[in-house]
Amino acid sequence: MKKILTLVLALALVFALAAPALAITGDTSPDETNPSSAPVSLDVELFTAPEAFGGGTLSISRVASNKMYIVNEVAYWGVALEFYDKTEYDFNMQPRDYKDSVLTISCDAFALKTVGSGHTYSKTGSDKVKRNQGVPGLSLNDKDKLTTSFPSGKDGLWGTGTTVYYFGQGVVTGKGLLKAEIAKTPSWGGDGLEIYKSNGSILYTVKDETDGFRVTKPEVGNVFFEVDSDDEVTGIFVFLEDGELTQAQEVEFKKKTSGGGSIVLAIGDYEDDDLEDAIDLYNGVMKFFGFNYDAEGRLLRKHFESKCRALYLKDQATINLYTGSIVIPDPEVAPPKTGDAASVMGFVMIALALAAAGVVVAKKKIRA
Repeated sequence: MKKILTLVLALALVFALAAPALAITGDTSPDETNPSSAPVSLDVELFTAPEAFGGGTLSISRVASNKMYIVNEVAYWGVALEFYDKTEYDFNMQPRDYKDSVLTISCDAFALKTVGSGHTYSKTGSDKVKRNQGVPGLSLNDKDKLTTSFPSGKDGLWGTGTTVYYFGQGVVTGKGLLKAEIAKTPSWGGDGLEIYKSNGSILYTVKDETDGFRVTKPEVGNVFFEVDSDDEVTGIFVFLEDGELTQAQEVEFKKKTSGGGSIVLAIGDYEDDDLEDAIDLYNGVMKFFGFNYDAEGRLLRKHFESKCRALYLKDQATINLYTGSIVIPDPEVAPPKTGDAASVMGFVMIALALAAAGVVVAKKKIRA
């Protein structure tokens, strides 16, 4: 009798009460696009002086890597984007995943100001640099960030082999970062959020329904995450298109006795091959979206959006501050001036992107 009670107690510890998870966590930051697959490159740099332009040539000089700024010193910056030529490179992204992307620039070391047409430039192929030629300007949004979008269409820059440049300046108030990102906002259309494979076929479709989110894998089935008014997950259900059962089955869990966490104990009444297929579908969704149901959290749209193949590139430059007590008087920041090469002696001449800045994106004829 004593041995039987011991065995029963051991089984109770291993198979704790089966219950659906009540919380969810997951990484909501978007996955950065592999540069070798992106149709555009992004570069952020700091310079010693305003850009100079003359005779179709743009001249700039990058600051030293150990540059230390002083409070009230003027920092000169630039952002460049090269839109690769679609006739020369095989993009691994679908146009729907990058066209109409938005460029956003932010800084916590100095205030940003609108970048007008006088400080936007473009260069296509072996042509000379042009000022204010088909380049959208940068304007401040309500969060004091500079933004602009790059629309599709015949006048768009996508696939043209054009490099665009933006230049600006600001008065340093402290240490910080100048950040830039170009991103496509995922679209929740009538069919939901569609997540594609690299070959253009649909991997998952996510629908935001009244009481939860449904993740469908074509020709396989779906996983439904039931949520309450606080966005907490109250149940998880799996349905197989070719399964024996005609209704979705709830996932049941068991708690591990060591190491924490939980694993699937059962999925409703699925058995044998159906159970194996249901677990594979469930585990595939969990792994792809990076979900974890053993910690506090909520299930939101951004959990799914973060795993889209939509374009997301970022770059940044660090504004380091001198740690001494030197502070220069408040400057009168004049707009950058342009001139010929003689007025910017010692500047490094550039042709494509910001090659002089030492940042080169390797390109291949097949961008795999």
